[in-house]
Amino acid sequence: MRTIDNPADIRVFRTNLGEDAQLRLVQPLLDAHPAVRKWNVDRHDVDQVLRVVVLPGTLSEEIIRLVQEAGCECEELPD
Repeated sequence: MRTIDNPADIRVFRTNLGEDAQLRLVQPLLDAHPAVRKWNVDRHDVDQVLRVVVLPGTLSEEIIRLVQEAGCECEELPD
């Protein structure tokens, strides 16, 4: 995970990232994205919530696309 040096936004998503294998697919994609500063998954939550700290101006759709590219489900949770 990277440290936060710049102002950032937090995005929250419902996923199916409950298994280690799924996390291993998503991790390199999220870690490589230049706008992603930090992320984690609460696998104890019924929605297996993915929280992503991103640079301001980053679209939630970018994060959703990355997770879906890994073959996993992802949708933004409402505020």
